[in-house]
Amino acid sequence: MQCCDNIIILCHLSTDCQTEALLLSPVFQDKKSSVNVKERMSGVEANMHLQSEQARIRTVNLFCGATALLGSPYLFFLVRLHDYLSTAVMAAIIAVFLLCISLNRKGFIAASCLLIVINTNFSVLYFSSLLGFTSGIHLYLFTSPLIVYLLFDFKQRGKIILTFASYLFTFIAIFLIDKYQVFDYKLPDSSLIPFLYGLNFCFALILAFLLIVYFANNNASYNHVLEKQNLFLLLHKDTLMDQIAERLQAEEKLKESLQEKNVLLSEIHHRVKNNLALVSGLLELQGLSETDEKVQAVFSQSRNRIKSLAAIHESLYQSENIACIRFDQYFQKLFNEVIKLYPATAADIELRSTLQPIKLDIAQAIPCGLLVNEIISNAYKYAFTGRTRGLIQVTATEKESFVILEVRDDGCGLPPENEMRSGSLGMTLIASFVQQLKGTLEKRNENGAVFRICFPYKKIPNNVEEAYEKESIDC
Repeated sequence: MQCCDNIIILCHLSTDCQTEALLLSPVFQDKKSSVNVKERMSGVEANMHLQSEQARIRTVNLFCGATALLGSPYLFFLVRLHDYLSTAVMAAIIAVFLLCISLNRKGFIAASCLLIVINTNFSVLYFSSLLGFTSGIHLYLFTSPLIVYLLFDFKQRGKIILTFASYLFTFIAIFLIDKYQVFDYKLPDSSLIPFLYGLNFCFALILAFLLIVYFANNNASYNHVLEKQNLFLLLHKDTLMDQIAERLQAEEKLKESLQEKNVLLSEIHHRVKNNLALVSGLLELQGLSETDEKVQAVFSQSRNRIKSLAAIHESLYQSENIACIRFDQYFQKLFNEVIKLYPATAADIELRSTLQPIKLDIAQAIPCGLLVNEIISNAYKYAFTGRTRGLIQVTATEKESFVILEVRDDGCGLPPENEMRSGSLGMTLIASFVQQLKGTLEKRNENGAVFRICFPYKKIPNNVEEAYEKESIDC
């Protein structure tokens, strides 16, 4: 029952829609499959519906040939009546039908259709006026609906209406001519009228029958092709449904695998964070055992760097997407750790941040976090010597696939260039982290020290599903 419904629905679709639907389906995306489908669909195009251009031309030529053949006996009849003028007219009418065949083959289809309409109207009107209404010539007009169906597409409504109107006008003219006896009939023997009427009736019936049989056969052939194509589509529909089911299963397994990996990676980040916290605690204990303040400062700085690393891993295992962290959230944790390291100075120093919610992967988050940690730590240590108040500003913006990170303070500014080159480990680390980010570093004095870092940024998907969808689209 479902198959029958599909066939009925498919019979209302155009050939172009079927071809497009087949070629767009995933089953036929490879070149070999597309070629096979095009070869199979060429069968539909070769057996097109009657209203298609090529089929209509072929049928019109057959109609013109059949009409010329049926008109040939009238030549002998008119010669026996010794009406040589009408014989010449009939010969001209037959020649026009043959000319229409030639015009169709040369591509002058519109001119051919116009000549057929004029020729059929003229021949019926002329010979009905010549032989009389009772001769039955007007019976040929009852084939006019089939002729219109043959000549014009259903979309050409204006031409269809005009053609029907012309045949109707011809019939009315024949009726009026016979009623008012406008012309003298040229039948010498009135006994020929029943014979002539029967002949015209038979010929008109034969012509109508041939057209109807041809139309029905053509439509039956087309429906047969559609049924074959429908069966072809149904077979590949099953294949396509199987492929869709397999893909859904593969996607489900892939999502499960990704979820398992996410859990494992989250556990790894958690363990790394705990190990770094342990190392940080050991450094703190070691620093407390030292009496030299410089050694204690070195331990504190090292512990702070380790804490910045631990904050990254903590943010990763707490995040929904373990592939990246939020820039603004991570830096807030980082700022808190730096403030704890310098409690006396931080109490009087204001730390402002303007950070866009940029997402960084771990490869960029680690050097970026360590970089900001070094710059802010240096500002707390050196920028506000001899001052009770100060301001540190951190801004991060995304612009044209680049992250622009700027850290500035209103302190004493940077030392001369030659002193910076032979300076502390902090400046060396800053340059190294910028190099890891494949970015550029600009440092200057502008009402204090200004560090401006610009590095390339690749947008991170919001979640695993979005990353999977993006990967599928790319593929």
